[in-house]
Amino acid sequence: MGIDKAVFWQLAVTVFGPGSSRLWEKAEGFDTVEEFTEALVGGAVDGLTEGERDRIERYGLKECGDILKGCKNEGLEYMCFDDPGYPERLRYVKDPPAMLYFKGDAGLLDRTVIHITGTRDPSSYSVQTAEAFCGGMFERGMVPSSGFAEGIDRTVCELAVKSGQPTVAVTAYPFSVDSPKGTMELKEEIARKGLVISEYYPGCRPAPNNFKARNRIAVGIAAGVLFIECSKESRGLDNLNKAMEYKRPVFAVPPHDIFDERYSGQAMMIESGRAMAVTGTASIAAALEGGIKTAAPVRESGRVRIPRRAGEKKNARAEVRPELTEKPAGKTVQRPGGIQGQIYDILKGRTLTVDEIAGAAGLDITTVLSQLMMMELSGTVRSLPGKRYAAD
Repeated sequence: MGIDKAVFWQLAVTVFGPGSSRLWEKAEGFDTVEEFTEALVGGAVDGLTEGERDRIERYGLKECGDILKGCKNEGLEYMCFDDPGYPERLRYVKDPPAMLYFKGDAGLLDRTVIHITGTRDPSSYSVQTAEAFCGGMFERGMVPSSGFAEGIDRTVCELAVKSGQPTVAVTAYPFSVDSPKGTMELKEEIARKGLVISEYYPGCRPAPNNFKARNRIAVGIAAGVLFIECSKESRGLDNLNKAMEYKRPVFAVPPHDIFDERYSGQAMMIESGRAMAVTGTASIAAALEGGIKTAAPVRESGRVRIPRRAGEKKNARAEVRPELTEKPAGKTVQRPGGIQGQIYDILKGRTLTVDEIAGAAGLDITTVLSQLMMMELSGTVRSLPGKRYAAD
């Protein structure tokens, strides 16, 4: 009986650490994880750090197999990057997690997951808002997710448990680590109907940037990101950066008080056109109606394809589907409905600025900016130099 493929992936993760870009840098050019780890152990991979070489000496396939046995002993399951059940939306984020460890229903990741983010010290208004949005998502079959921290994250998790509905909690620590303190029981309750997921295996020491690393997973698995409450100085704005990088739609609740700095992050996102202002789940559902385009990896005879990282040129083993880059010649774009259809008709056959579109449509600029963002993500319009837009 052969060795479980997951053991080879575990070895690679153990050597380089969860969330490390080094794994994918060094794995570039290898067809399978077995080939890559064989080269690692055999000293055929150049440029390793002293710490990486030390871990190669200390951890072999047996030790990594024991780590996976430890997962089973804790009731955890795991999946590898090339497993069929690996979340499709995660495959093309920068430095995707090579291994994911989870408890609960991983099938939830195939549904419309909306990542809800906000401050760890929310106002009572923001708590009520988060509860209202979650309730709307439950009714529509959407799955709210969070980064499993205090504040808005905890509100999302506790409401899901109380309502008997699924949620996805993406943690920045191994499952067995009680963080935030006193939440072990909450994790178990979430896992009964939802999913708790992390890239950290039992006994692993999280990296110093573990929260930003967690964000790439939380945003990566989501069909969209919703901001409930954040200031312009919030560390949670890293979620906005990730959403822009991964081309995920961003939604923001309008500020409760425009003079209150606690909501200045949402105001900034809406005013700059980076987020669509929403006051209920119906707005999110309507915006996502056309679906989110994600890439499916191209494989060679079923072999593992080491993913191309953002900014790198594609090679023979790293093909990206055309809809992620340029519109293929002759592709027919379906006219959207509602306000987006109105904007599409105005732009057809000409290029206009946001002000010109707003004037022709009789809409305010904020609405036009948010709709253009959604249309650009869906491929019905494209931005041009000089802050002009054209319909495809």
